[in-house]
Amino acid sequence: PPLTLGLGPVPHVELAGRRGMAVDAAAAGPPHGGEPREEKKGGGAGSGGGSAAVGGKSGDKGEKDTGWRRLFQRFTRRLIIFIDDGIDKGVDTATYGIKLMGPIFVIVALTLIGFVVYTYFVHILRHITFGGLAGQIATTAQGLFFVLNALYNYWMTATLDAGKPPEPADEAQILVEEASDRPKPRICPRCKLTKPMRAHHCTICNRCVLKMDHH
Repeated sequence: PPLTLGLGPVPHVELAGRRGMAVDAAAAGPPHGGEPREEKKGGGAGSGGGSAAVGGKSGDKGEKDTGWRRLFQRFTRRLIIFIDDGIDKGVDTATYGIKLMGPIFVIVALTLIGFVVYTYFVHILRHITFGGLAGQIATTAQGLFFVLNALYNYWMTATLDAGKPPEPADEAQILVEEASDRPKPRICPRCKLTKPMRAHHCTICNRCVLKMDHH
């Protein structure tokens, strides 16, 4: 029995007795002839190995998914590059075609004018009967005036400069214009020139012109 001094049991003596009982129970082994705990730890290690195997399979699956993802990204990148190259080549081809349209239109216009002159002298002039020879001469002179006038104006239109927009202003003038209530001038994204009203970029001339509707 624990020591008593009239003040109740002494705590450290009772605690020492409990420690002794625990040591005896550990020396006696597991109850009912059970297996030692160390062997159970071995079983735990086996289950840990199974978890490692499952983890390895998950890692292989993750690597496969990563490989397919990289392959898809590479294919997508090459497809985008191929489409961009095709668009660039198509734009270049269309630009060359548009540049060829200018000379083609000039040839067509001159051909039509020549066809009209041929038709007049071959098929119409001999059917003019009013006024006799004087009437034919007057009509032919008037027609030649119109033809020469058309050829001269067409030549001047095709060869003269269509008008170039003004260069961008300096920084001080830009700040003044931005501070004013006037609308801000448009800037061409291709030739970087100011675009007033009716001014547009001509693909054949490769620059902006002042009056595109008359160009």
